[in-house]
Amino acid sequence: MKTIFNIFKKVRQYTINHQRWSIALAVVVILGGYWVVQILSGGGETQYVLTTVQRGNIEARVAGSGQISTSNQVEISSRAAGELISIQVKTGQEIKAGALIAQTDASDALFNLKREQISHEGLMAIDSDDLRDAQNTLTQAEENLTDAYTNARISLVSASTDMTDVKEGLRPLFNCNTGYLSGCKAHNRSDTEKQYRGRAESSWYDADNLLYELSKKYLSISKISSEKEIESVVSSAREVAIAVAESVKYTQDSIIYFRNRANEYEQKEADEAYALVTSLVFPADSAVGDLIASKNSIVSTKRALDNARYDLENIKGGPDILDIRSSELSVRQKQEELALHYVRAPFDGIVASVVAQKGQNVNNGTTIATLITKQKIAEISLNEVDVAQVAVGKKALLTLDAIEELTIEGEVVEIDAVGTENQGVVTYRAKISLNSRDERIRSGMSVSVEIITNVKSDVLFVANSAIKSQDGDYVEIVERIDPKTALTGNVGASALENFIKRQQVKIGISNDDITEIVSGLDEGTLVITRTIPEARTLSPKQGGLFGGNR
Repeated sequence: MKTIFNIFKKVRQYTINHQRWSIALAVVVILGGYWVVQILSGGGETQYVLTTVQRGNIEARVAGSGQISTSNQVEISSRAAGELISIQVKTGQEIKAGALIAQTDASDALFNLKREQISHEGLMAIDSDDLRDAQNTLTQAEENLTDAYTNARISLVSASTDMTDVKEGLRPLFNCNTGYLSGCKAHNRSDTEKQYRGRAESSWYDADNLLYELSKKYLSISKISSEKEIESVVSSAREVAIAVAESVKYTQDSIIYFRNRANEYEQKEADEAYALVTSLVFPADSAVGDLIASKNSIVSTKRALDNARYDLENIKGGPDILDIRSSELSVRQKQEELALHYVRAPFDGIVASVVAQKGQNVNNGTTIATLITKQKIAEISLNEVDVAQVAVGKKALLTLDAIEELTIEGEVVEIDAVGTENQGVVTYRAKISLNSRDERIRSGMSVSVEIITNVKSDVLFVANSAIKSQDGDYVEIVERIDPKTALTGNVGASALENFIKRQQVKIGISNDDITEIVSGLDEGTLVITRTIPEARTLSPKQGGLFGGNR
C-alpha cells in the first residue's frame, strides 16, 4: 500500500513539473479511448466501394489440378465431324509438331470462310457504284428541296388569293344595311342568335386583320428570298388560312341556326346566305391544305437531304470501326473453324498406331491415331461443368508447386470421352502438353492448370463483386456524381443518397476477377462493387479504392 502511495506521489510531482507534456499525454489517452469505444460500439456510416465500367480484353478460364504424367502416349482425335478424306501418317512414322495427321471434309468451312472474307473486303472497299449512287441521291435531294421552296412560293400566291376571295365573299353578310348577319338587325335576334352572329363576325374581323399583316410579309417574298424567310411566311400563311377557314365555319354555323328558325318571309334570304357561305368552304379548306402540304414538303425534303449527306459522308469515310472489328472477328472465327478439320501433331513423336480409315465418317473426339512422345504431359481432372467448356487444342497455363516461379504454356491434347464416377461425383481426365523442356520438371510433380476456354477483345466489363442476381442479373449504378470525385476513396452512404439505381444487365463470359457486360451499361458508368457496413477508416489490408482483396 505504501508502495502504491509512493508511485502516485511521484506521478503527481512529475505532472506538476511537466504540465505541457502531461496535458498532451492526457489528450492522446482521451482520443485513443474514444476511438476504441467507437470501434467496439460499431457506430459510423455505411460506405460504398466504387469503380467504373471499363473496356478491354477478357479471358474465361477453367481450372484443374493433377500431376506430371509418367505416360508418354496420347490419343490424337478429330476436332470436327465429317468424312475423313485423308490420312497422312503410318504406324511407326516419326513426325514433328504441327505435322498433318489427317483431314476431314472442310468444303463447307472453306466456303463459309471465303464468304466472310469477301464480305470483309466489300466492307473495307469504297464501291464506286455505291459512291455514285449516293452522290446522285444527294444531287436529287438538293433539287427536290429547291423545288419544294419554289412550290411553296406558288402555294403562297394561290392561297393568298383564295383567302382574300373568301374574306371578301363573307363581307356582304355582315353589311349593316343588307347583310343577313348584320349587326344592325341584331336587336331582333334571340340571345343565342346574337352569340352565334357575334362569334361569326368576330372571327371574320380577326381573319381580316391577319390577312392584312400577312400581305406585308407576302409582298417581300421573291426568288432571291432566303429559305428561312420563305419558311417563316409559309408558317404564318398557314395560321392565317386556318383563321379564315374558322371564320367560314362559324359563319356557316350561324346561318344554319338562323335558317332553321326563319319564317316563310325570311326563308329566301336565309337560303341565299347559306348558298353563299357554302360556296366559300372549298377555297378556304383548299388554302389550308395547300399551305400545310407546302410546309410538310419542305420538312420532308430537308430531312431527305440531311440523310443523303450523311450517307455520302459515311461511304467516303469508310466503314464504322465497330463494323470492322465485328467483320474481322467473323473472319477469324471462320478460320478457326476451318483449322478444326486439319488434325495436326501437338508435339514431336512417333505414330504408335492409326485406328481410323480414309472415307470413315467421324465425330468430334473420334480417335484417329496414337502418338508416343518424350514430351512431358500433365494429367488433370475436370468436373462435368468445366469439361463441357474445354476442347482439344485449347491453350493452357500451368504452374507447379515445386517450382513456384515457373509458368508454362501448354495445349489440351486429349479429353476422356467417358467420365469416372466416385461417390456420386463425375470427373474427366484431360491431358495437357507442356511447351517446355525445363529439366526441373519431373514426373509425379503436382501441377495446377488454367485452360483458356474463351477470349474476347474490346468488351465492357466490371468486377465480379458488382454483379448481383434477383429476377435476373443487375448492378447498382451511381448517377449524377463526378467520377473523379467519387473514385478518390470509399464514399459514404449519405453522399450517394437518391443517386443509386438498380440497372438490369446481360452478362457474357467471366473469370475469377471480371465479368463481361453484353448490354445494359456504358463505359465509364460508376458502379458499386462492395458495401462496407458501418465503415471505419480502413487499413491497406482491409481494402482500398477498387475493392482491395476480393
